[in-house]
Amino acid sequence: MNALLHVAKKDVLIFLRSKSALFWTIGFPAFIALFFSAIFGGQGVTITVGVINNDVGDMSTYVVRALNLTNVLRPENYTSLSEALSDLRSHKIAAVILIPENFTKCTKYGEIAHIKVLMRGGDFQVESMIRGVLSEVIDEFASRYRAATLAHMPPMMRFENFTVTREQVAKYMELAAEPINVTYEGVIVKETNLWSNKAHWIAVMIGYSFIFSGMVTCADKMVEERTKKVLKRIVSSPVSRKSILIGKLLGSLAILTISQLVLVAVILAILRPEVTWNPLVIPLIIAGDLTGMGIGMAVAELARDTEAISGIVTAVGIMLQFFTGIYFPVDFLPNGMRTVAELIPFTKAVEALDRMLQGVAVSVSPVIYLSVWAAVMLAASIALFPRWAGQD
Repeated sequence: MNALLHVAKKDVLIFLRSKSALFWTIGFPAFIALFFSAIFGGQGVTITVGVINNDVGDMSTYVVRALNLTNVLRPENYTSLSEALSDLRSHKIAAVILIPENFTKCTKYGEIAHIKVLMRGGDFQVESMIRGVLSEVIDEFASRYRAATLAHMPPMMRFENFTVTREQVAKYMELAAEPINVTYEGVIVKETNLWSNKAHWIAVMIGYSFIFSGMVTCADKMVEERTKKVLKRIVSSPVSRKSILIGKLLGSLAILTISQLVLVAVILAILRPEVTWNPLVIPLIIAGDLTGMGIGMAVAELARDTEAISGIVTAVGIMLQFFTGIYFPVDFLPNGMRTVAELIPFTKAVEALDRMLQGVAVSVSPVIYLSVWAAVMLAASIALFPRWAGQD
């Protein structure tokens, strides 16, 4: 037991003395946390659009004012269409909104008022956001316009053979404008928008640490010790190889825990998210840590070319980022890729952590799934270690 702890202590001390190890294990992940916080932790995305208002009436003024109040679109006034199109092509603005000179006249005299939107094209997400915000603005404008029109009508209107009330006219107008109504209801009470839910980034950065601080770093560390003949000297000592590997696992787990504590502290200090702590969070993170370390060690031990291990594991880590919900929800993936993603242990870990931190009830099955993966990968790395450590 003393020998096992000695190996773990040795790895931790070497880690603390290595500036590059400290940077890649703690500094770089902390930078990534700050980077994501700066991008996604603010008040949301703001899109600048150009507005050319050729109308001098009050209705067009209301529309422009409504665009300002969305907190998504940032209107910039233009007087020249050529200047606006130039800025659109140079990506200074995302769209040009044209309001014709007869806009107010049309709205007041029962004619259809037209607004033309010129978009650059090629960016589906930006175009969808602009369309969605404009639809909400126009819907709100239409609702207030109907209310203002009805306010000038008499309470009761009589025709030759029938009588209608102002409320009935309102229903007819609403039916003509919106024959189909779609209602969207959330099934989760708490906020689940990944880009606005700040607690989500704790789960994301913990998942990042599973892949890079755990899997990639463990593989690189084993290769480095073997290349520098450190591993050979340790193996030649009276300590059993099983104790050596378990000691290295404990040391790596301690290092990984330090890295994760720094990440969580950075996110809590910068974003100040509302977090609901679940008792299953700790065993889930430990299982994810051990899974990442087990995969990294097993890959290092299976690879024939020692020099290629670092590149292979790093490439795998980069690919895994897109399958584990770190950059975008797994639901965005095509069906076949989504099926593969659901089998990856880190995907289960990130999804479960995300729900736990939001206060959503989560069963123990993700912890069991990660624990099985950890047990299998650690068993494989322990079984392969004696042969791999004994090679020249």
